[in-house]
Amino acid sequence: MNKSLEFLKECGVFYLATSEGDQPRVRPFGAVFEYEGKLYILTNNTKKCFKQM
Repeated sequence: MNKSLEFLKECGVFYLATSEGDQPRVRPFGAVFEYEGKLYILTNNTKKCFKQM
């Protein structure tokens, strides 16, 4: 887990792909952290990507 977290932090901006119906959606993210051994990517719970994740 530590390697993944460090890699994402070093990247700065990384991209997460989801699907909306039958269309792909790729969005930039930059906020990531580890809590109790789990990796979390931060987004607002009112956004479409939150529901798609």
